Amino acid sequence: MTLKYDIDTFTKHLEQYTCDYLRREIAFENVTSRTQLLEIPELELKPITALISVAGDTNVLVAASFDWPLMRVLTGNFLDTAVAEVEEDDCLDMASEFINIIIGLCTSNLDHHDGHPILFSPPVIIEDAKTIRHHRDSLFFRIDLFTEAGDMNLNCIGPRDIFAH
Repeated sequence: MTLKYDIDTFTKHLEQYTCDYLRREIAFENVTSRTQLLEIPELELKPITALISVAGDTNVLVAASFDWPLMRVLTGNFLDTAVAEVEEDDCLDMASEFINIIIGLCTSNLDHHDGHPILFSPPVIIEDAKTIRHHRDSLFFRIDLFTEAGDMNLNCIGPRDIFAH
């Protein structure tokens, strides 16, 4: 496998596993997605963002950015609590758990390629950040996900050459 194949596989898994998780675990009926390769100076974020670095054959920073209503539903489901009773701190913790779950699923098939494991950092949660700027030699690959409870974006930020077509 080449680096290009790894990033394509990783982003396809990221989209597929997130949609599947939202349908299966949260029981959303309407989950749609859209992907875009963006060559923009900065990326607009939603109110809650979980950042995680993925390193190995595929080196990207993943920023999962959530609307509050969606995060409350995810958290309520995870904690088996009514959405109205979900606390803000629990939502922030859930953003961290969510990205860990999804990245773990995505990297399991890519792990140990040519003896090089895929590693990822602990998630970092940022709240109410407006944008992420990128280095001039990088691009954003964005997966927009739309549900009946709200929207989220999965943003992969990496060197321009791994996203080259």
